[in-house]
Amino acid sequence: MEKIVPYLIIGAVALVILIILIKNICIVQQSRAYVIERLGAFSQVWEVGIHFKLPFVERIARRVSLKEQVLDYPPQPVITKDNVTMQIDTVVYFQITDPKLYTYGVEQPMVVNYGNSSQQRGDDGYGCRFCQCWDSESDTGGGRYHGR
Repeated sequence: MEKIVPYLIIGAVALVILIILIKNICIVQQSRAYVIERLGAFSQVWEVGIHFKLPFVERIARRVSLKEQVLDYPPQPVITKDNVTMQIDTVVYFQITDPKLYTYGVEQPMVVNYGNSSQQRGDDGYGCRFCQCWDSESDTGGGRYHGR
C-alpha cells in the first residue's frame, strides 16, 4: 500500500496537468475572432485556426463575431420639413472589422438605446441627422426625396 501512494499522487498531478493543457487549446471558427489578454493587457487577436492559451497567464477577453449583424430600433415619430409627423423604423446593419478596436474602443459597443434619438438636435455633432425625408406628392410612385 505504501508503494502505491506515490504513484497515485503522481498520476493525479499528471491528470490535472493534462486537463489544464487540454482546456487551454482553443479552436477559432471562421466567422469569429478572439481578443487575447496577457496578464490583463491586450496581447493579440486570434484569427481562424487552432491556438494554445498559456494557462493562468492569458485569457480570452472577448469572442467577437465577424458576421454582419442587425440592430432593429422601435418606430419613432419625426417631424418633416413640412411640419408633418411620421413614424420611422430604423434598421442598422453593421459588421465588425477590427476586433481589438471593438473590444477596447468604446465602453458598451452597439448597445441598443431605445430612447428617442430622433429628438436630438441635428447639428450637435453626435447622433443622427434626420434631415432627409420622402414627400408623398411625387410622380415616381411613392415619394420625392428631400435633402438639405
